[in-house]
Amino acid sequence: MSRWRDTKKSKYQSKEIDLTIVNDEENNYARVLDKTKAYVTDSFMIVMPLMYLAIYAIMGGRESFEQNMMLGWLFILVPYLIIVVLFTIIKGQTPGYKAYEIKVVDNRTHNNLDIFTAILRFVLYILTLITILGIFIPLFRKDGKTLQDILASTAVIKYPNN
Repeated sequence: MSRWRDTKKSKYQSKEIDLTIVNDEENNYARVLDKTKAYVTDSFMIVMPLMYLAIYAIMGGRESFEQNMMLGWLFILVPYLIIVVLFTIIKGQTPGYKAYEIKVVDNRTHNNLDIFTAILRFVLYILTLITILGIFIPLFRKDGKTLQDILASTAVIKYPNN
């Protein structure tokens, strides 16, 4: 009988309450589908204008881009790195992440990333796009973490816009 009285007076916490807290933390990770849609949104909002500027404004056309493809991709990826890293450091969200209400945070502290971690995560993101294995890793993990999240010790979480 004393257990019932203690529970009623909030002196005793049941194990069910502790499990719901753990489940809420596990369910706080962003879904793979939301992250994929955010990447596609960022591609159209950030990468496509940079590609247009690099190919037509800087390099003078498609033929010049084809002849100097490494330089052309450098003109695209360096500004993309700067834009994404600035968004990640300042807000923790790119425009695509904001649209789908998700945020990139440090895995341990859940704070915004520092500049080194943001750059590392971006470089690992580019390498993940190149490798086939890196694309399929989130499909086999419970938390849906990508290869860049695992190696950079970051997490993409649900973050409702207020």
